[in-house]
Order: sequence, then structure tokens, then C-alpha cells
Amino acid sequence: MHKIPIKKHQSPTTQASSQFFRAKFFLFLYANIVTTPYDMMKLLNYAGDTQVDIYVVDSRKDDNKIRDWALANHINVEKVKKRQITLNHDLNLSWAKYANGKMPAAFGIDGEGQWINLTY
Repeated sequence: MHKIPIKKHQSPTTQASSQFFRAKFFLFLYANIVTTPYDMMKLLNYAGDTQVDIYVVDSRKDDNKIRDWALANHINVEKVKKRQITLNHDLNLSWAKYANGKMPAAFGIDGEGQWINLTY
């Protein structure tokens, strides 16, 4: 069995790559939240080929906590390997700024770097 790679980002960013912002999706959640397969599939289908960065708020830098969550939620390992889906520790509680403390929370970043709250 291959281990799912985990990134140790401090927080999501909307920094420009040259002149353009890259559109992407963010999902913030607690490790003990197991979404229904329908909810996760709905979000990932909506994202299509757009990168989805998943941030686990209460992981305490424990990669196994995130891997266990990913396996329980049937996250596609191949998409993780291709970096289409990233699994991250949210070390700075960035979600609090954008989600008003509600979990799980999903957001998109449009082509101009604006955060958009997604309901799924």
C-alpha cells in the first residue's frame, strides 16, 4: 500500500503566479468528520480538473490522522499523487478567517484571487 502524501503548509495562499491567480478549491474540516460519499463526490465533481486543497484543522501535524480521513472518505489516491488533490495540515487555523468557525467549509478562488464560499 502506498502512503498518501501530506503537505505541511502553514495556510492556503492566493499568491499570483506571474500576473495571474490560479483558480482552485479549498476544503477545511476536522479529522473526525466523515462526509457522505455523495457530498465528497459532489464537491470533487464540481471541481472537475481544478486543484482541490484539503486542510485538516485538528491534525496536530499527524500525517496518519489525515491519511485515515482520506481513506475513510475514499479520496482518489491517484489524484493525490498527481497533486490534483492535496492533503494538508492547517497549522494556522486559516479556516477561521474564511469559514466563520463552521465545518466542513468549502471555498473556491476565482481567476482574480477572490474567495468564494461554496455550499455543497
